[in-house]
Order: sequence, then C-alpha cells, then structure tokens
Amino acid sequence: MFAHPHTGHPLDRSQVSKRFKRTLKRAGVREVRFHDLRHTFGTRCAAAGVPLRTLQAWMGHADIKTTMVYTHYAPGANEAELVNGVFGRPGARHDPAATDRAAVSPAVANTEKRRAR
Repeated sequence: MFAHPHTGHPLDRSQVSKRFKRTLKRAGVREVRFHDLRHTFGTRCAAAGVPLRTLQAWMGHADIKTTMVYTHYAPGANEAELVNGVFGRPGARHDPAATDRAAVSPAVANTEKRRAR
C-alpha cells in the first residue's frame, strides 16, 4: 500500500498500476508487473548478503519461509567479475581460463566464445 505524499490517504491500487504501465511504455521498458519490483528487491538484497531476518522485516513477512524464496540466487565467488568482463564494464578484469565452466550459463559461455575468436 502506498500513501499520497501530501494527504496521507491510501493510493488507489489500479491507478498506481496504470501509472506504472504508462511509465514503462514511455521509457521503452518491457512490461512487468508492479509486484515484480518487490521480487527484484528481495532477490537483489539476498544476493547482496542482507541478513534474512533483516530482509524478512523489510518485506513484512510473518514467516521466514516466505523470505527464503529470495535466497535462490547465490552468486558464485567470481560472478560479478565474470558479468562485468562480459559486458565490458570499465575497470573490470576477466580471465575466461579461470572461469568455472560448469557455473556459467550458456548465454555467457557463448558470449565468451565469440569474444575469444
């Protein structure tokens, strides 16, 4: 639930959803559900190492099992370096020979093969 910044009254859910969809369209971003933002927040916090009890409180979950859904993403030891190397982030270093091939998604592995040619 969101409140109006000036009145404090609850915002109409359908109006929030419609505004969100219009904003996505104007920005040229693919359509996602507003609720997907909540999942993205939970997943990114868990991946960044936010303690589960803290994340549980932030997300308002009564049961820790609900929060555990967001722990499905556990980055590998060198995953950030790997992704940064693939996408050419400034200052990123990447050594394909040091990458654990079993932990690399097919899309990333194919990108590495193309770059190595």
